[in-house]
Amino acid sequence: MEQRKFIVMKKYDYLVVNGCSFTNGLGCENLMSDRFSKLLSDKLDCIEVNISLNGGSNDRIIRTTYNYIKKITGDFKSKKKVLFIFGLSGITRKDVWVNQLKDGGKGRYSQFTFAPRKLENGLGFTRNLDLKKTNISAEEELKFFKIYLKHFFDELETNKRTFRQLDMLQSFIKDKIPNGDMILFSSLCHGIDWNMKTKFNWFEFGNDETWFDFIQTKSKNLKNIGHPNTEAHKLMSEDLYQYIKDEL
Repeated sequence: MEQRKFIVMKKYDYLVVNGCSFTNGLGCENLMSDRFSKLLSDKLDCIEVNISLNGGSNDRIIRTTYNYIKKITGDFKSKKKVLFIFGLSGITRKDVWVNQLKDGGKGRYSQFTFAPRKLENGLGFTRNLDLKKTNISAEEELKFFKIYLKHFFDELETNKRTFRQLDMLQSFIKDKIPNGDMILFSSLCHGIDWNMKTKFNWFEFGNDETWFDFIQTKSKNLKNIGHPNTEAHKLMSEDLYQYIKDEL
């Protein structure tokens, strides 16, 4: 008689999610209760920690996750069981330090977005809300974007840099939180190198490269203002739960 194989679900104390507006739940009817991080944490019976930011970049994901881990562990290792899930954002988003704000406030990190394929006609540059609070004029911002894209930006090298940073972050997680796991997926990040998919626990959307592509191609309505809606987040929580059960 064939013996049945029973899969024991891994237990976690915390679910930490980071990314942009897709992981923050911008398209949900009720952000705090409908986003996949809340639904998945309920399924896993653990505490939800969502440190995503609308418009957030991959650099910000890495910086704020590092800071979060340092805050909860200090100089020690944590015995907690923590699952980290990151939805990679678009590579044309940057996490930059701004020295001075219009209101006289001290410097801080700010997110800005640019569109390299529309550089020649001067279109496609998003006047980020954070930068509107700085002393940087729209003209200075546009000039900076053009110089940056012309002389300092390459899609392939940007993805390689993200891979290196995530590789180091995963090592940092394992050092500070030995019972920690990390899952990656792409919300908006195209051109993912195959090495990234084999190096990390990589969650995929079938034939679609990103979550954005997935909600566009499905016949069922899964989007709201260009973002995953409540139904899409429910589906995401179910698929991620199955992935965790099968792969971790």
